[in-house]
Amino acid sequence: MDRHPVESMTVQRKRLPFLPVPLIILIVTLLLTAGCSTSMMVSTLSEAAPDRVGMDLDRLQQVDLVIGEAIADSIIPGAVILVARQGKVVYQKAYGRRAWVPVEEPMTLDTIFDIASMTKPIATAASVMRLVEMGKVRLQDRVSVYLPEFASAGKRGIRVAQLLTHTSGLAPGVPWTSLTRDYGAYCPEAVWWWVVENPPRIEPDSDFLYSDLNYLTLRLIVERVTGESMAEFAEREIYRPLGMTDTGFFPPPGHLPRVAPTEQLEGELLRGIVHDPMSRLLGGIGGSAGLFSSARDISIFSQMILNGGTYNGERIYAPLTLRAMSHDRDRGRGYGFDVFSPYANIRGDLLGPESFGHSGYTGTSIWIDYEEQLFVILLTNRVHPDDRGSVVPLRSKVSNVVAASIIDRTRDRR
Repeated sequence: MDRHPVESMTVQRKRLPFLPVPLIILIVTLLLTAGCSTSMMVSTLSEAAPDRVGMDLDRLQQVDLVIGEAIADSIIPGAVILVARQGKVVYQKAYGRRAWVPVEEPMTLDTIFDIASMTKPIATAASVMRLVEMGKVRLQDRVSVYLPEFASAGKRGIRVAQLLTHTSGLAPGVPWTSLTRDYGAYCPEAVWWWVVENPPRIEPDSDFLYSDLNYLTLRLIVERVTGESMAEFAEREIYRPLGMTDTGFFPPPGHLPRVAPTEQLEGELLRGIVHDPMSRLLGGIGGSAGLFSSARDISIFSQMILNGGTYNGERIYAPLTLRAMSHDRDRGRGYGFDVFSPYANIRGDLLGPESFGHSGYTGTSIWIDYEEQLFVILLTNRVHPDDRGSVVPLRSKVSNVVAASIIDRTRDRR
């Protein structure tokens, strides 16, 4: 190749002005970091006072009253909250009781919760999107490419992406009571064949219809493609590299004292056993539910997202993958997270459109805001011991209080 004309020109050398080495280092550092967002600068979470990241402590402490009222009204037995902004954990607190029966136990920050449908983004969609990155799954493929038996009963045209966004039209769930009666308490084959043999509840791609069957099907795609259980895949690809040591589908015996029990069914208290009925029929790994985790571990996962896919030097996802998971792809849902579907009430009234999250039936939720570099984790076991009480208003109120505590929207003022 011919050289560029400039390369052949004779240039008269001029002596450059002398710059001290420290000044050169400072200039290079500023050039490298100019325009970088805080998310690019954070490696791991650390603790800081709220005013370090533009938040007012007095305003933030209003969550104590909001959560305290929910406990006093017997809506929840207890809760754990963790709030972080710009890579700093600014508020974390445990409230009330982890258990009422058989004996009272105080809630602790390290309590492990059955996070119910938060399994969908943190385990199932997370696993599917890793396979997308590896080139092993394509979201626009028909589901039957991976699960040929799924093509029956009017489901041939359903695509993987429609499972992720709840636009497949599949029924919300299975008739677990009759399946239990006919096939027993553990019947994964019967559950799957019920899905295979039944048509969609509504026309695929016609509307949003939240369905646990979408994520059961996604779980099976992960397992057919990888040849291993989704629990093993997610542990190796996501949780272990991130150091999420409290996260998994089957809490080990040593963790059980820290697990918040859920419902008491026929005299048996569910502790370390998934609360979701369909997931129990499937042996614990439902795809739609089944994951256990703690506020600490969920905070790591959340900060990894705000960091653009890395945490503590480990890259888990590419930034574009996380964008696809957390931005509207169809009817208010990303490929895993809720953005502004009818279920997105966790956002509250103040956080903006660049935010997303998910909730769980047992009383758990996460909401993450890209613009504010913020996340709010609220974990309760509202189903303990008798599955009463709704935390829908509580989630919104907590998000409102946290949002109202942001009084300086500039970046970290270190």
